[in-house]
Amino acid sequence: MNQALLQWYAGAARDLPWRRSPSPYGSLVSEFMLQQTRVETVLKHHERFLVRFPDVETLAAAGRDAVLESWSGLGYYRRARLLHAAAQAIVSRGGFPATHADLLELPGVGPYMAGALGSIVLGLDLPAIDGNLERVLSRVLRTHATRPALTKLAQEMLPPGQAGDWNQALMDLGSGTCKPRNPKCGACPIVAHCAAHAAGDVEAFPAPKAKRVVPQRVRVVGVAEKAGKLLLVRRPDEGLFSGLYDLPSAWVEGEVSPEAALNAAWGPLRLGREIGQVDHVLTHMKIHQRVFQLIDFQCEIEAPTAWVDPASPAGVGLSTLTRKSLALLVENPG
Repeated sequence: MNQALLQWYAGAARDLPWRRSPSPYGSLVSEFMLQQTRVETVLKHHERFLVRFPDVETLAAAGRDAVLESWSGLGYYRRARLLHAAAQAIVSRGGFPATHADLLELPGVGPYMAGALGSIVLGLDLPAIDGNLERVLSRVLRTHATRPALTKLAQEMLPPGQAGDWNQALMDLGSGTCKPRNPKCGACPIVAHCAAHAAGDVEAFPAPKAKRVVPQRVRVVGVAEKAGKLLLVRRPDEGLFSGLYDLPSAWVEGEVSPEAALNAAWGPLRLGREIGQVDHVLTHMKIHQRVFQLIDFQCEIEAPTAWVDPASPAGVGLSTLTRKSLALLVENPG
């Protein structure tokens, strides 16, 4: 199987910027970006991020707001803070880790990322089991084994000295050929070795996960304006949109009015006109956001604040939802 897989990868590997001349730092950035994010999305941000932070020392020395600003559009902003912390840890220890154990000590680096970085960058014989590899191997072996168990099986299967290419070959195979639904078995280079294909039940592996019900919540934000600029407040370091700048906001529960919700969260204020509404979908929640003008905003804010031009907010990290709200303001000026 391994020979057929590696021969296929030699001619069919995806042309990705972090593969052309792999470096520990570039691979670290790409792996953090690729967590729960499609390759197509990462391609739009990876090079731009490296232009701004060309090496681990530059990233480690950067301010958090600058890092979060450069991460805008990728979502899951906790990854940006962990990548920043990992860069600082690398600089503090005097260089990139050289062992699997040392990789696991970096902030934000778990079993999969340690396997990917260790095999691709350091040449270590380590498996890197992500969703794609889990799917491919569960079908090849026709097993419902857990990911830790699959990791042990993969360790026994991988070709010594070629773990990096082996992991990336399986990633590409799972991404383009061995898909969750309607897999292209006729184009698979290792179909002859696939036990699930032989049994005719490929799509039964891995076991389907129960669909989650994604709740919808209503959120209200207020716009305080001064000299053509809008007030943003940095959110806490934990929770939704942690560490990013946001318009003053509150959740609207039950029959509570938007004004009452904002008053409970921020103190004395009145709402003016409703500027508009925007919707945003997260993996665990659908948000319906209502945007109002703020009148008589008297709250003393303890968190860091910023006044930004809604048409070109710079210097602060913003969620996509906040960017949607700012775009709404530009389209519907008072």
